[in-house]
Amino acid sequence: MDRRNFLRSGCALMAGSMLLPERLLAKEEEKPNIVILLADDLGWNDVSYHGSEIRTPNIDRIVKEGVELERYYVCPVCSPTRATLLSGRHPLRYGMQDGVCTPLTTHGLPPKEITIAEMLGSVGYKNRACLGKWHLGLNSQKFDPISQGFTYFYGHYNGALDYFTHKRYGQLDWHRNREACVDGGYSTDLLGLEAVNFINKHSDDSPFLLYVAFNAPHGPMQAKREDLEEYGFDHDKGIIKHSSKNRGKREMQPEYGLKGRGNTVRQTYSAMVDSMDDQIGKILEAIDKNKISKNTIVLFQSDNGGIAHFGGSNKPLRGGKFTLWEGGVRVPAAIRWPKKLPSGVKQNAVTGAVDILPTVAEITGAKKPEAQLDGRSIWPVLKGEEKPDPERKLYLGDSSAVMQRWKINKGRLFDLSKDPYEKNNIADKRPDIVKKLNDFIEKVESKAGEKCSLGPEKKGEFVPPKDWNLGLLDK
Repeated sequence: MDRRNFLRSGCALMAGSMLLPERLLAKEEEKPNIVILLADDLGWNDVSYHGSEIRTPNIDRIVKEGVELERYYVCPVCSPTRATLLSGRHPLRYGMQDGVCTPLTTHGLPPKEITIAEMLGSVGYKNRACLGKWHLGLNSQKFDPISQGFTYFYGHYNGALDYFTHKRYGQLDWHRNREACVDGGYSTDLLGLEAVNFINKHSDDSPFLLYVAFNAPHGPMQAKREDLEEYGFDHDKGIIKHSSKNRGKREMQPEYGLKGRGNTVRQTYSAMVDSMDDQIGKILEAIDKNKISKNTIVLFQSDNGGIAHFGGSNKPLRGGKFTLWEGGVRVPAAIRWPKKLPSGVKQNAVTGAVDILPTVAEITGAKKPEAQLDGRSIWPVLKGEEKPDPERKLYLGDSSAVMQRWKINKGRLFDLSKDPYEKNNIADKRPDIVKKLNDFIEKVESKAGEKCSLGPEKKGEFVPPKDWNLGLLDK
């Protein structure tokens, strides 16, 4: 079923609901609000509930009041994780597994993919907001959030946005829907404020979907002075040197990322995480004040592991962003729903971002897209009704996959039950497990699809559209 027919069938379902008995209408009204909070490059050891020195009381609150997802897997870089989170399908299927969407590429999340926003729109979720970093296509308006099922967008299309100027490659990349928006302030604060405003506006018009994709703590390394001081900023010491790679003429921002640096990269990174956690606290407070916390699902996760030279830490896990080691693809995550889920539970089952769409489909009664999903509903696991499935296999990308006990990473096999830090390759000792996982990987990778490229091909020196108006690229 294509997107148009999927949405049309959803409208028919909503129209038909007008004829349902009162008892069923009451049940319809009980659909939960859904809030998805996504951090950018947050490492395993960058939350205080994992023992970090960085203070994250509000992220910790979600863990304490909900289900901690101890074995939650994503892709090793951000665009693929965002794609799989919204589609329930491996980005391999549409050519997005390996890299991010940059201004120099022409591909993105294909318009034909049914996103979680479109799916929920078919079952009564009238207000569906995307706030923050999109990063799923920069070469056509057909890739933007409004074209992908969201009814409201506030934020930026690019990655690595300047937190203070909101510019990328010399052009303002800050939008309200499709119009350029000049809002002064630190981007993390602006996203938190917008999320609170959305909740205040639509708390009586439930259910809603709110997807908040923070750009923190991704580079450039920029924090507010008051947050830096909370982590010991010394005015008499020098600031960290510019850590971004010199992109020459492509960057076109000689002062890019200079403002907001601390004495050390870890200090700056810590202040950025702290600021994000503050805004998460304000979002949770808005949910509480509007008396909708009981029936609001809140999911928190990172998009991939942290980067050590940009201040992130994945200890004691091995590796980090860009790698398929645990530190690159296993991230902090938790889900809270006071009405239906237990609190203070640590769930050790293998789960991942690919499972969110099918899980939400089961919870809301939405019809899943007919395209083959790679995730599965983890609702019974979250409720504690099912134990971890020892045979479940989750594809991680590039000849790598994980099970409850086993993990294979490009031919190297690890027994995570005994070796969670991936120190001992035992592929020669368990050829049966190697074959099982390689057969699974081969099956998944045989379904690899082509990239969806739209808009003009990039030739010569790149010049971004004014105010990052993607519609100009389609003309």
